[in-house]
Parts: sequence; structure tokens; C-alpha cells
Amino acid sequence: MPRWLKYLLLISILLLIGSIPLAMQIETGSIQGTIADDHAPLAKATVEARNVMTGAVIRTESDIEGHYRIEGLRAGRYSLWVQAAGHDSMWIPEVVVQRGGTARKDVNLVTTHPTTSSSRLNPGAGSRYRGFHVLPSRSAAILPSLASSAR
Repeated sequence: MPRWLKYLLLISILLLIGSIPLAMQIETGSIQGTIADDHAPLAKATVEARNVMTGAVIRTESDIEGHYRIEGLRAGRYSLWVQAAGHDSMWIPEVVVQRGGTARKDVNLVTTHPTTSSSRLNPGAGSRYRGFHVLPSRSAAILPSLASSAR
């Protein structure tokens, strides 16, 4: 085999091996949007993105103009939890992030109205879950039937 062909083969192999780390990089995506209420954009609103499959959580806050951006997310499905002081929290069950793409999700939060006696009776009023409605689970529907069968 000619000497120049050996060098060409060696250089080709080295270039191929050097390109492996580039091919192994994971391309990520992002979620961005604006958080506002009926009157204006909301600054310092907290946005939490949770990967539905892995449970990994990334948090950020909106800027003074209400804009937020979460970068470096692996492609997949995410749920968003958005909260701001003086507003009801909002849960968005699914936002899909594509490789190399940016998913846009704008959020309009509802202003929390002061309650009367319930806030004095319930020290947890105003907590993270205020204004968030939870659907009853299937097991709650089974409990009455168990109680009646035990009689």
C-alpha cells in the first residue's frame, strides 16, 4: 500500500473519531411566554416546568415585562405550574418541547379576591394551592360503596 494512502486513511480515521462527541450531543429545546393578569404583565411570577416522564423540575421567574424563558429542556412533555403573589395559581398539564424548538405558552392569571372569614379560619389560605381545583380520585368514589358493604 502506498505511503500517502496510509496517511490519508489515518487522517480519515482521526477525523471520524473526533466527530463522535459532536454527534452525541443532545439537542435541547425551550419554553417561553408572557405572564399577565387582566391589567398588566406580572413581574417575579414563578414558573415551574416538570418533565412528565422523568419528574425533573426547572424553575424560573418572569422579568419586569412578564416574560419568562426556560432553556436546556430535553425534548418531551412538560407540565407548568405558574404562580404570582396576589393571584390564583395555574397548572398547565401539557406543553410539548421539540428538539431545537421553542414552545410558547402565555399565561393569564386571575387576581385573588380577599376572602372574609375563611382566611381567618384557615391559616393555609393564600398558600400555593389556593385557587387550584383538584379533581376527586377514583378511589374516593369507591369508599362509599365499601362503607355500605361493611354494614
